[in-house]
Amino acid sequence: MIGTSLLALTLLSPASAQTYRPGAVLLEPIGARSLGLGNAVTALGDDITAIYSNPAGLSSIDNAEVMVDMGRTLSRDIWASGAGAIPVGRKATVAASVDGFTINQDVGISRLDNDFRYRARPLGLDENNYIGRIAAARTIRPDLSIGVAASYLNFRSLSQQVLRENYQGLYGNFGIRYNSALKGFVLGASVMNVGGRISGAKDPDLPVTGSLGVSYGFLRKTADYINLTGDLVQVENEPLTFRAGAEYWWANVLGVRAGYDGTAARRKENPHGGEWRGGLSASVGGAFVDVVLLPNTGRMEDFGLAASIRMGFGPPRRR
Repeated sequence: MIGTSLLALTLLSPASAQTYRPGAVLLEPIGARSLGLGNAVTALGDDITAIYSNPAGLSSIDNAEVMVDMGRTLSRDIWASGAGAIPVGRKATVAASVDGFTINQDVGISRLDNDFRYRARPLGLDENNYIGRIAAARTIRPDLSIGVAASYLNFRSLSQQVLRENYQGLYGNFGIRYNSALKGFVLGASVMNVGGRISGAKDPDLPVTGSLGVSYGFLRKTADYINLTGDLVQVENEPLTFRAGAEYWWANVLGVRAGYDGTAARRKENPHGGEWRGGLSASVGGAFVDVVLLPNTGRMEDFGLAASIRMGFGPPRRR
């Protein structure tokens, strides 16, 4: 299953080259399971991918956990991420991740404006793009946790022939999560891109984004269960929008999901794909393999495919 997923990423061929492909794709949510749920994981996120959405969800991790995520667009852009989380004592969790992005030669320089739209200059430059993150979460009572993440962004042009446009900056994400395990309801809230001033050629801002999420999980049979999740999202002065997702698990071995991301319609020149998406998961030898297909937005002749491998190891946390 793992080999098949990675082979699929490699075999995607360019049907048509896009000239607007911002490296700011790294500012998008990461993790194939989260993407397949329409990124509606402010409340549901309870594994290592919570470092990208609501860091308070890291408090649910009981074992050390690692993830490798890879993605590719039809026009040959590739992104990859590696992340790890470790429980500390009975109440805390620390995590870190590094994300990288390699663009196709016929693309432009990254720029993310304050209206949540990507803009690019099609100069055909090489770029070196990465984001490093560190995060911590703590349980403050059995059903309530908080979390914080700090990220450093660096988009750097490698071309010597034309004017370089380099961007770097530090920003933070904050979150809170309430988990009513007996009733199956989870509530979450996060504020992202706080202090997100990026210095560089165009000096753009990261749009401060707030989200409020709820999820509900229930058993359908003895070993099968369903998760339903939804977010309300506010991107600075943009109209309120929503994200939603659903997944079904057979005995925690095979999962299928679908999601809708209402914010995707506003991210112009965004190579991650359109509002609707779907994915699959499988448990293989103790690891979870997640795959998601991200169709085009209707404004681009492109789509994305991503796969993640998540695995826990080591002794469980003492609660």
